[in-house]
Amino acid sequence: KPCARCLPVGMRWHPFAVLLLAPSAGARQLDVRCQRDVVADTAAMLGAVRSSVKGDVILFVGTCMVNETVPLLEGRGYIGEDRASSRIVQASGANLRALAASEAWLKGTPGPGTATRIAHLTFDSNS
Repeated sequence: KPCARCLPVGMRWHPFAVLLLAPSAGARQLDVRCQRDVVADTAAMLGAVRSSVKGDVILFVGTCMVNETVPLLEGRGYIGEDRASSRIVQASGANLRALAASEAWLKGTPGPGTATRIAHLTFDSNS
């Protein structure tokens, strides 16, 4: 990966992709490097999401085993390297109501909220 602020587009890394997803000058890319470890992956994922602000992009690398719902906060991008290798998997026995859920759904707010982008990720609820 050539730079920390680049995103994958096809098979090449393009630094302008952040600007396409997040026009804010302060937009950041937060990397979640998964280890197939429920405790570590859940903590890394929640830490990145909770520290993000509108306009940020969260990049998931590898297979994340989680035992909490992935909060899809408004105005952020949730991106994987590709659907085959970037996966969010519900840990065995977690029995979540939702593997991933919008901020509006989590708050019980009617309506769709603002845009959230999800790309190049596979979600596996083990059901």
